[in-house]
Amino acid sequence: PLPLVPVYQCAGDAQPVTEMMAPTAVLIAGRTADSRWLAFRNPSAPPLQLWVRDTSVPDFDAQQVGIVSCASSPNEFPTPASGPRAPVLTPTPLAAGDQG
Repeated sequence: PLPLVPVYQCAGDAQPVTEMMAPTAVLIAGRTADSRWLAFRNPSAPPLQLWVRDTSVPDFDAQQVGIVSCASSPNEFPTPASGPRAPVLTPTPLAAGDQG
């Protein structure tokens, strides 16, 4: 089974609200200014914002997403205040010579 990571309601919280599989890069939508916390959309309830420590997603480059703060409303995911937006993943067609 895949390891579970602690998930928090807000960056900096001492107690996690639950544990779940680490979010994928597609779900991560923001970070704290120091990049120690990553905000992501709850896969079970996409408008809901949750947070994990950066160490829970070691292969993710936090500079890919903008700085956000904890949402004032649980159904309101904040727009990044600064920094680049997360890249949109689009399939790359294979070149004619690459098709197997």
